[in-house]
Amino acid sequence: MPRDFDRGYAFVTVHEGVVPSAGGGLANSGRLGDNVGGQGLAWNQPAVDTTVDVLGYPAGPHPGGHRP
Repeated sequence: MPRDFDRGYAFVTVHEGVVPSAGGGLANSGRLGDNVGGQGLAWNQPAVDTTVDVLGYPAGPHPGGHRP
């Protein structure tokens, strides 16, 4: 169990989605990221002067004050 609660990461693999088809079966709805959008992941990229979007949770301190 990690001791530093400020540095948590999660990665999820999802399969392509399905939707009901006109014939009563299931049809492939495509990749999740193509349907709803997503934040890409890259590594070993050159440092450039650009804007970076940083996403996180939670926005405020933990009510107990000892963990985020």
